[in-house]
Amino acid sequence: MKKEIDLKDIVKMQNLYIEIFYEEDEDCPDRRVIVQKEKAVQKILDKITNNKGEQLAIWGVIQRESWNTEDKTFKPICDKLRELGYAILQKDVKND
Repeated sequence: MKKEIDLKDIVKMQNLYIEIFYEEDEDCPDRRVIVQKEKAVQKILDKITNNKGEQLAIWGVIQRESWNTEDKTFKPICDKLRELGYAILQKDVKND
């Protein structure tokens, strides 16, 4: 079975990563907010694969390869996920 990730899930995880980062950067981070966002990330990762090693690899890519500042795309994330053997699916949001 070919490994696949929906682009919308990549976007959701990247947004959650940024929100977690912002919350952790506060003077008094609200751990309740962070935990809820981490649970949301885990729910997406569980939908992609139940292999914990692969989940860690995917989340690591989201954290390290977040954005291409030159062309303003998710290309670095997608390229690294393809290197891990994933096909990136871009479904029409209206059909989901």
